Amino acid sequence: MPESGVFRRLFFLALFVCHAPAWADTMVPPGVISGSVVWTRAGSPYHVNGGVAVHGPTGPRLTIEAGVEVRFGPGAYLQIGQTGYPHASGRITAVGTAELPIVFTAENGQTGGWTGLLFTGSMDAAGFESRMEHCIVEKAVTNLHMSGTNQPDTLRFCEFRMAGNRGLQLDDACPLVANCTFTDNPTALRVGNIMPTTIGGHPLLANRFEGSGSWFVYNHGSGAVDARWNSWCPDSGQELDSLIRDLTDSPVSGLVEWQPVAPAPPVTLQLAYARETGMLLLEWTFDGPAESFTVLSSASAAPGAVYTPIAVTQDRRLELAAPLHTSRRFFRVTATLLPCDQRRIDPAGAGW
Repeated sequence: MPESGVFRRLFFLALFVCHAPAWADTMVPPGVISGSVVWTRAGSPYHVNGGVAVHGPTGPRLTIEAGVEVRFGPGAYLQIGQTGYPHASGRITAVGTAELPIVFTAENGQTGGWTGLLFTGSMDAAGFESRMEHCIVEKAVTNLHMSGTNQPDTLRFCEFRMAGNRGLQLDDACPLVANCTFTDNPTALRVGNIMPTTIGGHPLLANRFEGSGSWFVYNHGSGAVDARWNSWCPDSGQELDSLIRDLTDSPVSGLVEWQPVAPAPPVTLQLAYARETGMLLLEWTFDGPAESFTVLSSASAAPGAVYTPIAVTQDRRLELAAPLHTSRRFFRVTATLLPCDQRRIDPAGAGW
Protein backbone atom coordinates (compact mmCIF):
# COMPACT_ATOMS: atom_id res chain seq x y z
CA MET A 1 0.00 0.00 0.00
CA PRO A 2 1.44 3.42 -0.90
CA GLU A 3 2.45 5.63 2.01
CA SER A 4 -0.05 8.29 0.99
CA GLY A 5 -2.89 5.76 1.38
CA VAL A 6 -1.72 4.81 4.89
CA PHE A 7 -1.50 8.47 5.85
CA ARG A 8 -4.94 9.18 4.44
CA ARG A 9 -6.55 6.32 6.41
CA LEU A 10 -4.82 7.35 9.63
CA PHE A 11 -5.89 10.95 9.07
CA PHE A 12 -9.53 9.99 8.67
CA LEU A 13 -9.33 7.77 11.76
CA ALA A 14 -7.87 10.64 13.78
CA LEU A 15 -10.59 12.96 12.48
CA PHE A 16 -13.27 10.49 13.57
CA VAL A 17 -11.78 10.18 17.06
CA CYS A 18 -11.49 13.96 17.47
CA HIS A 19 -15.12 14.50 16.54
CA ALA A 20 -16.59 11.54 18.46
CA PRO A 21 -19.12 12.65 21.10
CA ALA A 22 -17.77 13.03 24.63
CA TRP A 23 -20.87 11.70 26.40
CA ALA A 24 -20.32 9.03 29.03
CA ASP A 25 -22.33 7.27 31.72
CA THR A 26 -21.16 8.14 35.24
CA MET A 27 -21.91 5.96 38.27
CA VAL A 28 -22.34 7.85 41.56
CA PRO A 29 -21.52 5.60 44.55
CA PRO A 30 -23.71 5.82 47.67
CA GLY A 31 -22.29 7.88 50.50
CA VAL A 32 -21.41 11.44 51.49
CA ILE A 33 -19.97 14.04 49.14
CA SER A 34 -17.95 16.23 51.54
CA GLY A 35 -16.15 18.39 48.97
CA SER A 36 -17.46 20.57 46.16
CA VAL A 37 -17.99 18.68 42.90
CA VAL A 38 -19.34 19.37 39.42
CA TRP A 39 -21.55 17.01 37.44
CA THR A 40 -20.85 17.90 33.84
CA ARG A 41 -22.90 17.50 30.70
CA ALA A 42 -20.03 15.46 29.26
CA GLY A 43 -20.43 12.96 32.12
CA SER A 44 -24.20 12.66 31.72
CA PRO A 45 -26.25 10.63 32.40
CA TYR A 46 -25.39 10.15 36.08
CA HIS A 47 -26.67 6.96 37.72
CA VAL A 48 -27.50 6.99 41.44
CA ASN A 49 -28.38 3.61 42.93
CA GLY A 50 -28.38 4.44 46.62
CA GLY A 51 -28.46 7.34 49.05
CA VAL A 52 -26.13 10.25 48.21
CA ALA A 53 -25.76 13.19 50.64
CA VAL A 54 -23.88 16.47 50.19
CA HIS A 55 -22.60 18.02 53.44
CA GLY A 56 -19.36 18.72 55.25
CA PRO A 57 -17.30 21.20 57.30
CA THR A 58 -16.68 23.51 54.32
CA GLY A 59 -20.30 23.62 53.13
CA PRO A 60 -19.61 21.70 49.92
CA ARG A 61 -21.51 22.61 46.78
CA LEU A 62 -22.83 20.21 44.16
CA THR A 63 -22.94 22.03 40.82
CA ILE A 64 -24.92 20.41 38.01
CA GLU A 65 -24.45 21.74 34.49
CA ALA A 66 -27.28 22.50 32.07
CA GLY A 67 -28.39 19.47 30.06
CA VAL A 68 -27.37 16.88 32.67
CA GLU A 69 -29.69 13.93 33.34
CA VAL A 70 -29.58 12.16 36.72
CA ARG A 71 -31.23 8.74 36.88
CA PHE A 72 -32.12 7.18 40.23
CA GLY A 73 -32.64 3.52 41.02
CA PRO A 74 -35.39 2.20 43.37
CA GLY A 75 -34.98 3.72 46.85
CA ALA A 76 -32.23 6.07 45.72
CA TYR A 77 -32.17 9.74 46.70
CA LEU A 78 -30.07 12.90 46.70
CA GLN A 79 -29.89 14.79 49.99
CA ILE A 80 -28.43 18.26 50.51
CA GLY A 81 -27.42 18.96 54.12
CA GLN A 82 -27.96 16.93 57.26
CA THR A 83 -30.10 17.78 60.27
CA GLY A 84 -28.54 17.46 63.74
CA TYR A 85 -25.17 16.40 62.43
CA PRO A 86 -21.80 18.17 62.86
CA HIS A 87 -20.74 20.09 59.78
CA ALA A 88 -24.18 19.64 58.27
CA SER A 89 -24.07 22.42 55.71
CA GLY A 90 -24.48 21.55 52.02
CA ARG A 91 -25.37 23.46 48.87
CA ILE A 92 -26.56 22.84 45.33
CA THR A 93 -26.49 24.88 42.14
CA ALA A 94 -28.57 23.21 39.45
CA VAL A 95 -29.21 25.86 36.80
CA GLY A 96 -30.35 24.61 33.43
CA THR A 97 -31.85 26.51 30.51
CA ALA A 98 -35.14 26.27 28.64
CA GLU A 99 -33.30 24.42 25.85
CA LEU A 100 -31.09 22.33 28.17
CA PRO A 101 -33.00 21.56 31.38
CA ILE A 102 -31.52 19.43 34.14
CA VAL A 103 -33.56 16.23 34.56
CA PHE A 104 -33.93 14.14 37.74
CA THR A 105 -35.83 10.96 36.91
CA ALA A 106 -36.37 7.26 37.65
CA GLU A 107 -33.94 4.79 36.12
CA ASN A 108 -36.78 2.35 35.47
CA GLY A 109 -39.12 5.03 34.09
CA GLN A 110 -41.84 4.17 36.59
CA THR A 111 -43.80 6.58 38.75
CA GLY A 112 -42.50 6.33 42.32
CA GLY A 113 -39.35 4.69 40.95
CA TRP A 114 -37.02 6.55 43.37
CA THR A 115 -37.29 8.35 46.71
CA GLY A 116 -36.67 11.96 45.62
CA LEU A 117 -34.61 15.06 46.39
CA LEU A 118 -34.33 16.01 50.06
CA PHE A 119 -33.02 19.32 51.43
CA THR A 120 -32.59 19.60 55.17
CA GLY A 121 -30.46 21.23 57.86
CA SER A 122 -28.68 23.64 55.53
CA MET A 123 -29.71 27.01 56.90
CA ASP A 124 -28.41 29.92 54.89
CA ALA A 125 -26.91 31.84 57.83
CA ALA A 126 -23.58 32.23 56.05
CA GLY A 127 -25.14 33.33 52.77
CA PHE A 128 -24.45 30.02 51.01
CA GLU A 129 -27.28 30.22 48.50
CA SER A 130 -28.62 27.22 46.63
CA ARG A 131 -30.56 27.48 43.38
CA MET A 132 -32.55 25.21 41.12
CA GLU A 133 -33.72 26.71 37.83
CA HIS A 134 -34.99 25.04 34.66
CA CYS A 135 -34.99 21.62 36.33
CA ILE A 136 -37.40 18.76 35.69
CA VAL A 137 -38.01 16.53 38.71
CA GLU A 138 -40.24 13.56 38.02
CA LYS A 139 -41.45 10.09 39.03
CA ALA A 140 -40.14 10.06 42.61
CA VAL A 141 -42.25 9.17 45.64
CA THR A 142 -41.95 12.85 46.63
CA ASN A 143 -40.12 14.74 43.92
CA LEU A 144 -38.62 17.40 46.22
CA HIS A 145 -38.97 17.66 49.99
CA MET A 146 -37.60 20.62 51.96
CA SER A 147 -37.61 20.16 55.71
CA GLY A 148 -36.38 22.71 58.28
CA THR A 149 -34.29 24.61 55.79
CA ASN A 150 -34.33 27.52 53.37
CA GLN A 151 -32.17 25.73 50.86
CA PRO A 152 -32.58 25.86 47.97
CA ASP A 153 -33.70 29.44 48.46
CA THR A 154 -34.83 29.65 44.82
CA LEU A 155 -36.95 27.21 42.81
CA ARG A 156 -37.67 28.87 39.48
CA PHE A 157 -38.74 27.66 36.03
CA CYS A 158 -38.78 24.10 37.39
CA GLU A 159 -41.27 21.35 36.56
CA PHE A 160 -42.48 18.86 39.15
CA ARG A 161 -44.45 16.09 37.48
CA MET A 162 -45.81 12.54 37.78
CA ALA A 163 -44.82 12.04 41.42
CA GLY A 164 -45.97 8.92 43.19
CA ASN A 165 -47.21 11.11 46.04
CA ARG A 166 -46.18 14.79 46.14
CA GLY A 167 -44.62 17.10 43.60
CA LEU A 168 -43.16 19.52 46.18
CA GLN A 169 -43.36 19.32 49.98
CA LEU A 170 -42.42 22.23 52.27
CA ASP A 171 -42.10 21.65 56.01
CA ASP A 172 -40.73 24.66 57.92
CA ALA A 173 -39.33 25.89 54.63
CA CYS A 174 -40.16 29.02 52.62
CA PRO A 175 -38.18 29.17 49.38
CA LEU A 176 -39.05 31.39 46.45
CA VAL A 177 -41.25 29.19 44.24
CA ALA A 178 -41.78 31.06 40.98
CA ASN A 179 -42.59 30.29 37.33
CA CYS A 180 -42.73 26.57 38.11
CA THR A 181 -45.11 23.98 36.65
CA PHE A 182 -46.83 21.18 38.60
CA THR A 183 -48.24 18.46 36.35
CA ASP A 184 -50.14 15.24 37.14
CA ASN A 185 -49.18 14.82 40.80
CA PRO A 186 -51.58 13.26 43.36
CA THR A 187 -50.67 16.27 45.54
CA ALA A 188 -48.91 19.03 43.62
CA LEU A 189 -47.83 21.12 46.64
CA ARG A 190 -48.02 20.15 50.31
CA VAL A 191 -47.23 22.89 52.84
CA GLY A 192 -46.60 22.29 56.54
CA ASN A 193 -45.37 25.69 57.74
CA ILE A 194 -46.13 27.65 60.89
CA MET A 195 -45.04 30.87 59.23
CA PRO A 196 -46.92 32.45 56.28
CA THR A 197 -45.90 31.06 52.89
CA THR A 198 -46.06 32.73 49.49
CA ILE A 199 -46.30 30.65 46.33
CA GLY A 200 -46.16 32.92 43.31
CA GLY A 201 -47.57 36.08 44.86
CA HIS A 202 -47.13 38.29 41.77
CA PRO A 203 -48.17 38.00 38.11
CA LEU A 204 -44.54 37.89 37.00
CA LEU A 205 -43.85 34.98 39.38
CA ALA A 206 -46.94 32.91 38.54
CA ASN A 207 -46.71 29.13 38.84
CA ARG A 208 -48.87 26.74 36.81
CA PHE A 209 -50.87 23.87 38.31
CA GLU A 210 -52.34 21.44 35.81
CA GLY A 211 -53.55 17.92 35.19
CA SER A 212 -55.19 15.26 37.28
CA GLY A 213 -54.70 14.87 41.01
CA SER A 214 -56.41 15.00 44.38
CA TRP A 215 -54.90 18.34 45.47
CA PHE A 216 -53.23 21.31 43.83
CA VAL A 217 -52.38 22.88 47.22
CA TYR A 218 -52.66 20.91 50.47
CA ASN A 219 -52.02 23.07 53.55
CA HIS A 220 -51.59 20.98 56.68
CA GLY A 221 -49.64 23.66 58.56
CA SER A 222 -51.11 26.42 60.72
CA GLY A 223 -49.60 29.22 58.63
CA ALA A 224 -51.52 30.87 55.82
CA VAL A 225 -50.52 30.27 52.19
CA ASP A 226 -50.72 33.12 49.68
CA ALA A 227 -51.21 31.28 46.38
CA ARG A 228 -52.66 34.18 44.40
CA TRP A 229 -51.52 35.09 40.87
CA ASN A 230 -50.99 31.48 39.80
CA SER A 231 -52.46 29.66 36.78
CA TRP A 232 -54.91 26.87 37.63
CA CYS A 233 -55.62 24.23 35.00
CA PRO A 234 -57.69 21.36 36.45
CA ASP A 235 -58.86 18.46 34.36
CA SER A 236 -62.33 18.64 32.89
CA GLY A 237 -64.98 18.09 35.53
CA GLN A 238 -62.79 19.11 38.49
CA GLU A 239 -63.75 22.25 40.39
CA LEU A 240 -60.79 24.33 41.50
CA ASP A 241 -62.00 24.84 45.06
CA SER A 242 -62.12 21.05 45.49
CA LEU A 243 -58.38 20.93 44.75
CA ILE A 244 -57.43 23.36 47.54
CA ARG A 245 -57.22 21.93 51.06
CA ASP A 246 -57.03 24.45 53.93
CA LEU A 247 -58.90 25.94 56.91
CA THR A 248 -62.25 25.32 55.23
CA ASP A 249 -61.51 21.58 55.34
CA SER A 250 -59.64 21.33 58.67
CA PRO A 251 -59.79 23.73 61.65
CA VAL A 252 -56.09 23.17 62.45
CA SER A 253 -54.90 24.24 58.99
CA GLY A 254 -54.12 27.73 57.77
CA LEU A 255 -56.04 29.46 55.01
CA VAL A 256 -55.00 29.23 51.34
CA GLU A 257 -55.68 32.41 49.38
CA TRP A 258 -56.15 31.78 45.68
CA GLN A 259 -57.81 33.43 42.71
CA PRO A 260 -59.27 31.54 39.76
CA VAL A 261 -58.89 34.61 37.54
CA ALA A 262 -56.01 37.01 38.09
CA PRO A 263 -54.98 40.05 36.04
CA ALA A 264 -52.13 39.48 33.63
CA PRO A 265 -49.39 42.01 32.97
CA PRO A 266 -50.23 44.46 30.16
CA VAL A 267 -48.92 44.37 26.61
CA THR A 268 -46.71 47.38 25.87
CA LEU A 269 -46.64 48.44 22.21
CA GLN A 270 -44.13 50.68 20.42
CA LEU A 271 -44.34 52.00 16.85
CA ALA A 272 -41.47 53.05 14.62
CA TYR A 273 -41.22 54.11 10.95
CA ALA A 274 -38.33 52.76 8.86
CA ARG A 275 -37.66 55.40 6.17
CA GLU A 276 -35.35 53.14 4.19
CA THR A 277 -38.07 50.53 3.67
CA GLY A 278 -41.21 52.62 4.07
CA MET A 279 -42.49 50.12 6.62
CA LEU A 280 -44.00 50.44 10.06
CA LEU A 281 -42.34 48.38 12.75
CA LEU A 282 -44.57 47.27 15.61
CA GLU A 283 -42.74 45.86 18.64
CA TRP A 284 -44.26 44.90 21.96
CA THR A 285 -43.37 43.43 25.32
CA PHE A 286 -45.39 41.11 27.51
CA ASP A 287 -44.10 39.86 30.85
CA GLY A 288 -45.28 36.28 30.87
CA PRO A 289 -45.84 33.24 28.65
CA ALA A 290 -48.25 33.65 25.74
CA GLU A 291 -49.49 31.26 23.07
CA SER A 292 -49.79 33.98 20.42
CA PHE A 293 -50.43 37.69 19.83
CA THR A 294 -53.13 39.36 17.72
CA VAL A 295 -52.49 42.72 16.03
CA LEU A 296 -55.63 44.79 15.41
CA SER A 297 -56.16 48.01 13.48
CA SER A 298 -58.75 50.78 13.39
CA ALA A 299 -59.24 54.11 11.62
CA SER A 300 -60.28 55.73 14.89
CA ALA A 301 -59.15 55.74 18.48
CA ALA A 302 -62.49 57.00 19.77
CA PRO A 303 -64.19 55.05 22.56
CA GLY A 304 -66.13 52.18 21.04
CA ALA A 305 -64.10 52.18 17.81
CA VAL A 306 -64.03 48.85 16.02
CA TYR A 307 -60.57 47.22 15.80
CA THR A 308 -60.15 44.58 13.10
CA PRO A 309 -57.60 41.74 13.46
CA ILE A 310 -54.91 42.00 10.77
CA ALA A 311 -52.30 39.46 11.95
CA VAL A 312 -51.74 36.65 14.43
CA THR A 313 -48.15 35.86 15.33
CA GLN A 314 -46.01 34.14 17.94
CA ASP A 315 -43.33 36.79 17.48
CA ARG A 316 -43.24 40.04 19.41
CA ARG A 317 -42.72 42.25 16.37
CA LEU A 318 -44.44 42.83 13.04
CA GLU A 319 -43.64 44.89 9.94
CA LEU A 320 -46.50 46.54 8.02
CA ALA A 321 -46.68 48.83 5.02
CA ALA A 322 -47.00 52.39 6.38
CA PRO A 323 -50.40 54.01 5.75
CA LEU A 324 -50.60 56.99 3.42
CA HIS A 325 -50.06 60.43 4.95
CA THR A 326 -53.73 61.26 4.35
CA SER A 327 -54.94 58.37 6.50
CA ARG A 328 -54.45 57.55 10.14
CA ARG A 329 -54.39 54.08 11.63
CA PHE A 330 -54.50 52.98 15.22
CA PHE A 331 -53.15 49.64 16.40
CA ARG A 332 -53.70 47.35 19.33
CA VAL A 333 -51.96 44.14 20.37
CA THR A 334 -53.53 41.56 22.64
CA ALA A 335 -51.98 38.37 24.02
CA THR A 336 -53.57 34.92 23.89
CA LEU A 337 -52.51 33.07 27.01
CA LEU A 338 -51.68 29.40 27.23
CA PRO A 339 -54.72 27.10 27.37
CA CYS A 340 -56.75 27.34 30.61
CA ASP A 341 -54.84 30.43 31.77
CA GLN A 342 -57.86 32.74 31.89
CA ARG A 343 -56.25 35.90 33.25
CA ARG A 344 -57.49 39.25 31.98
CA ILE A 345 -55.35 40.95 29.30
CA ASP A 346 -55.10 44.72 28.97
CA PRO A 347 -54.36 45.34 25.27
CA ALA A 348 -51.70 47.81 24.21
CA GLY A 349 -52.63 50.60 21.83
CA ALA A 350 -50.77 53.10 19.66
CA GLY A 351 -51.62 55.33 16.70
CA TRP A 352 -49.98 56.32 13.44
